[in-house]
Amino acid sequence: MPRNHRKTIKKTVSYIAGFKYCFEKNIPLSNIKIMHIFPSMRCNQRCKMCFQSDFSREMPRYYYMEKLIPVYPYLKLVIFQGGEPTIVPEVKELMEFLNTRYPRIKLGIMTNGYFFDDFWINKFVKYGKFVSFSINAASKETYNSIVQNGNWEKVNLNIKKFVDIKTRDNSNVSVWASFVVLNDNIHELSKFILFCNGLGVNKIRFFYSGRLLPKNRSIIEDELRKARILEKELTDIEIDGLDFFEFREFNKRFFSNCPFPFNEISIEVNGRVSFCCHFGETIGNLNFNSIEKIWNSLVAKKYRALFKKRDYRYCSGYCDPYYNKKNGIFYGQ
Repeated sequence: MPRNHRKTIKKTVSYIAGFKYCFEKNIPLSNIKIMHIFPSMRCNQRCKMCFQSDFSREMPRYYYMEKLIPVYPYLKLVIFQGGEPTIVPEVKELMEFLNTRYPRIKLGIMTNGYFFDDFWINKFVKYGKFVSFSINAASKETYNSIVQNGNWEKVNLNIKKFVDIKTRDNSNVSVWASFVVLNDNIHELSKFILFCNGLGVNKIRFFYSGRLLPKNRSIIEDELRKARILEKELTDIEIDGLDFFEFREFNKRFFSNCPFPFNEISIEVNGRVSFCCHFGETIGNLNFNSIEKIWNSLVAKKYRALFKKRDYRYCSGYCDPYYNKKNGIFYGQ
């Protein structure tokens, strides 16, 4: 059989198999409460675990000022990612637009903290839901081995200043710190919890890099054991990601229902639309369709059907990034 005929047959079979998802229920656009947005991939640092290969990509302005307008009235939380959002002027423009037109929307940001100055501190003390600082170490030595163009002292001072001002102003904004588990920092996993507790961090999120996983299993087991003890002792700080790391490393089962395909959306710099930043597949692209059509596209319905069955094969890194184990409410709701 000619090669092009085989391709045609394969596409036809795939189309017929996917037709059943047409009967999946449409989800109203008003269900979307959380939006991740990647306005630019520019960054002032270069980190060992970074997924980026191109630091020059920029999101066209009409995406967030025109294409996404139908979603804004329903949102409770907009999360800025990158790249490094604090060096992108367009992030400031979009924040001001949202604060003015949709003041009920809270803001979240993932930042390396280097340029988290008075502007960002004041903005998030007033409008913020959370600020997540990517630190990845509990010591200057380890930090410098992972982060190029960083400044350990400056980042720590910025975080402390932010914590002090948010405490002074009685702000509800939450301070997060993230740690990507690598061979370079696995020895500081438990120390990172103590370090963050001393900084006044409210929540720690552990991630992992599939291509840079630690190789020493005994160190992993020992650090996880110590982290679990601290998790029970330090009740004022929330610790997420250990369950998923244990699942990936030791196949320890954990159960969680993910609501993100039903109330969350992620917009990448090139217009690619997904359910969240840890879901590896696309459900559409703003270059070719409206957000309304993408949200209830055939491919979106297909993946929702898989999530209903707890089939998370397309998820990567770390799931449940906003799940609060204490009260069972997903962040942003």
